[in-house]
Amino acid sequence: MAEETMVSGSVEHAFTEMAGRVFTGAQLKAEELLPAVEAVLAQGLARDDKRAEIETAASAVRSALTTGAANPLKTAVQRLDSATEALAARLVEQAMDEAVDRAMGG
Repeated sequence: MAEETMVSGSVEHAFTEMAGRVFTGAQLKAEELLPAVEAVLAQGLARDDKRAEIETAASAVRSALTTGAANPLKTAVQRLDSATEALAARLVEQAMDEAVDRAMGG
């Protein structure tokens, strides 16, 4: 019986530690992503048809950060990442085009 209690406690501790690591990873991603998204929105670089989706996803990330729960935060970050994927690709392409133009003397 004592061994079973020890194993049960060990497994519970492992799951708690794993959830903490998942939350920390998602928190770092959120803290990296939110300022970039806010800057893009402030500059008006998001297309109107995606702006509301991005704002809603960013709000969900902010809310999930306050809960301390790993899975809701991870899901919210993935949703924001997905909502901004096309925008990020467009901005990277635009930056590359501008770099090529500068390199070509344009």
